[in-house]
Amino acid sequence: MSSRAPKAVDVIRAKAPSVTRAKAPATTPALPKPRRDEVAGSNAEQAATYLRRLIFAQVLPAGARVPQDEVARALGMTKIPVREALLALEQDGRVRIEANRGAFVIAVTEQSARDTTDLLCAIEVFAFQRAVERWTPEMMSALQEANRHVQEAGSLVQLYHAFDDFQDLLVTSALDERLALTFRRLRGTSPDTIYEYDPSLAKVVKRAAQRVSRAMAAGDAAAASAALAEAHRTVLNRLVPLLHREGIIQG
Repeated sequence: MSSRAPKAVDVIRAKAPSVTRAKAPATTPALPKPRRDEVAGSNAEQAATYLRRLIFAQVLPAGARVPQDEVARALGMTKIPVREALLALEQDGRVRIEANRGAFVIAVTEQSARDTTDLLCAIEVFAFQRAVERWTPEMMSALQEANRHVQEAGSLVQLYHAFDDFQDLLVTSALDERLALTFRRLRGTSPDTIYEYDPSLAKVVKRAAQRVSRAMAAGDAAAASAALAEAHRTVLNRLVPLLHREGIIQG
């Protein structure tokens, strides 16, 4: 039987050097499942809470690209609320969004943490004085109820949210929505699991809420802001060494 003349393409294939294909990049490891207390609020709020925790737990360390597909899959939602969450975290200074590249985690330094705390304390001095000037029996009743929620919080995450609501009530009673939003963003740079790094901080924040409530009932804005400032700085000073050891705070 006569052999078939080789086609040009066969000759090219025969002469072409073999090429070793590069391996596809490894896929991002499966992210941890969200905790039960991470599935409250809107989808965007759930995603923001989840991402803050991943960042603080070093699952997403400084410089890491946020895997939006994996985050959406872990939370059982589309990427739209994940993108909304990243925009909120960008405003908080926790991520940097680059066009056509994605979102990247920003490192937290000790100096930035201390500067944030100092700024919070300065705003509270102003806000509490304004609150005292506008204080009403209804506001005092709402503050006492907020303090009760702080004292009765059943978990450290619940305590974080109760204390956050307590502070928010004081600020929103004194400042307009635009300024109150700035204050919320400063407070929102930490995840709601922050007290789990040192559970003894529960006593610190509960005592602070009691002292602030008594001071506001007496119309003493200076004592109220001083009590809260002391709590902020105690929390910071206890957490900084722990977070340094975990690699969460740098510099």
